[in-house]
Amino acid sequence: MIGVLPNPKKTFQVEKPISEVRQAIEHLPLFTTKYKLFKSNPVLNQFTFDTTEFLSLGVYIDMNCFSLTDNRTEVSMEVRRKVGSFDQSHEVSLANTHISTLTDLISESISTNPNERLKRIDQIETNKRNKVETQKQKLEGAKRKAEEERQNNPVLYYTKQALMIAATLALLGGMVYMFYKFVLQ
Repeated sequence: MIGVLPNPKKTFQVEKPISEVRQAIEHLPLFTTKYKLFKSNPVLNQFTFDTTEFLSLGVYIDMNCFSLTDNRTEVSMEVRRKVGSFDQSHEVSLANTHISTLTDLISESISTNPNERLKRIDQIETNKRNKVETQKQKLEGAKRKAEEERQNNPVLYYTKQALMIAATLALLGGMVYMFYKFVLQ
């Protein structure tokens, strides 16, 4: 690394109490799938989000909340690399894009009613349960179909099984042959 660039930072103030801002930041993953809450410390009002980037291990975004008055909160963000540091200008501009996106997400989360956020959480949990149930039904259907095939036409079923075993053995044999031919000689 020839020239290390400083981590991009941004500080802004919000006209809301710190409890609302903290809750809005904790609920940011409800509004996006790109940023995941990696670590949080609600006592110190510190949050770390994690995201991946193209051809990179990604970045961590550290957020801290400070109460200025009863109705004013300061939020500071810092983007840091998961491995290494920023040494290219395009990396810094991508980090600034993360800051801009998260600022928009924070304002969206703050402007959303807390009850609506809780509804989103319930909806996400319901969608997860439905997806798991659908996968279970597909798996049970495939098992049932294989069992029916085995009972209705056992010759066809066992022929398919034998062909799969033979194909696997042929693939393994080919890999052993290639290893022997190119590596050991």
